[in-house]
Amino acid sequence: MRRKQGNSHLDQRHIVMLENAFYMCNPPERVAREVVQLTPVQSFIQHLLHDVLMKRTLDKVIKLLRKLHWEDKAVYDYLVVSFTEIWEIRFGNIPFIAALVYDLQRYHPEFTMVVVDQVMEDVRVGMEVSSGPIAS
Repeated sequence: MRRKQGNSHLDQRHIVMLENAFYMCNPPERVAREVVQLTPVQSFIQHLLHDVLMKRTLDKVIKLLRKLHWEDKAVYDYLVVSFTEIWEIRFGNIPFIAALVYDLQRYHPEFTMVVVDQVMEDVRVGMEVSSGPIAS
């Protein structure tokens, strides 16, 4: 098929169609993506921020986030990462994340300071580097 494609003078559309058909039949070898296993608490936080969070459920999410074990370093660190890696959240939910940070400020002021500081640092570094989201 490759020889036939090379010998004939085909339109660019036909060349792309032939290549797509070839790769459908013989896909290239690639490494399987590594799946990150989350703990149940991390899965719950992901579920709250990605699936449940919307305007009418904001109070419910606040109450559930407040019930988490904030003293546990792993939970606290994952919350900080979830709130600062904002590019993983849907764009329409960014104001709700900001509202969550504001409401959590009364109960966990150090968390709010860490989140705001990290977001401002990411913005500053992003303006200097201008190469997309910064992984911290």
